[in-house]
Amino acid sequence: TVFEALPKAGGYMRVGIPEYALPRQILDAEIENVAKLGVEFKLGTAVNSLSSLKELGFDATLLALGANQGVRRSNIIAAFSGATDVFKKFGLAVENINGSNVLKVDDDTLSTSQEGVFACGDAVNGPTSVIHAVASGKKAAASIDKYLGSDGKWVYESIVAHEPISRDTFLERILPKSKPLSVEYDIKQAKERNEETAGYSREVAAAEGKRCWRCDLEE
Repeated sequence: TVFEALPKAGGYMRVGIPEYALPRQILDAEIENVAKLGVEFKLGTAVNSLSSLKELGFDATLLALGANQGVRRSNIIAAFSGATDVFKKFGLAVENINGSNVLKVDDDTLSTSQEGVFACGDAVNGPTSVIHAVASGKKAAASIDKYLGSDGKWVYESIVAHEPISRDTFLERILPKSKPLSVEYDIKQAKERNEETAGYSREVAAAEGKRCWRCDLEE
């Protein structure tokens, strides 16, 4: 059972990541696949205490709290209640990593300081990426499976988030580069173009575009 404080499933993947970076039709399709597995989504339902979940009969709890990109330097924002002190409110141990207060967990099992409570994603790693969050979610799922009495032999697919790769070749990447200069306009020309600053010429724009990182390359 997934408890989601927001009116629609997806958490901060839906409200904290721009649609151009994470198309909503892809997110909706992934959520639908999860629902087809038999997972129940309780939308618009905030969790105010972990004890309330135990009273409802849940033997294990996974905290999968996203981090809003706008609060990278403050506490993790929790989809459970929207409060920055939600971890302490739940009575869980916290540590500070790179300026973000995250849950203190066992590195091998992702279990928290409370029995039967696990955590994954930004709640553990701080603001990273969806790929990193999914990877830690699978790791936590394996730990929960074992905690609930399995033989611990369930093997899950390992996900590795690679660093982005430049469109330049290796030799091109090691050569020193300087940022192309913008086109120079005088004040009169700038006013005629209704611009405060000059843009790039076609040649400079192409050179700047080549400096962009390519996420779709699979070298």
